[in-house]
Amino acid sequence: MQAKDIPDETILGIVMAANEGSLGSRIPGLPNYPRWCLIYDLEERLPSFPPKVILAKCRSLMKRRLMHGCGCGCRGDFYVCGSQWDCEYDHPERRLP
Repeated sequence: MQAKDIPDETILGIVMAANEGSLGSRIPGLPNYPRWCLIYDLEERLPSFPPKVILAKCRSLMKRRLMHGCGCGCRGDFYVCGSQWDCEYDHPERRLP
């Protein structure tokens, strides 16, 4: 299996739904709290793909500026560009020293 086997729309849809609060919350009492550690949500909804492949797909989407977030998996937060985050900010040429 490869990252290209996962449709872009699938990952972006899951990330958007999680950040809009429609997937529920992992924090009791905060039903619309944006999810962190979205890699676990992606793994739950794409059980046929290994975690490394899912993370590679996320990195690919970030490289193409369709998504913003943590591509190494330490934080696991992701946002779809144009929704809550401006992906231009994360471009290496625009970072502050």
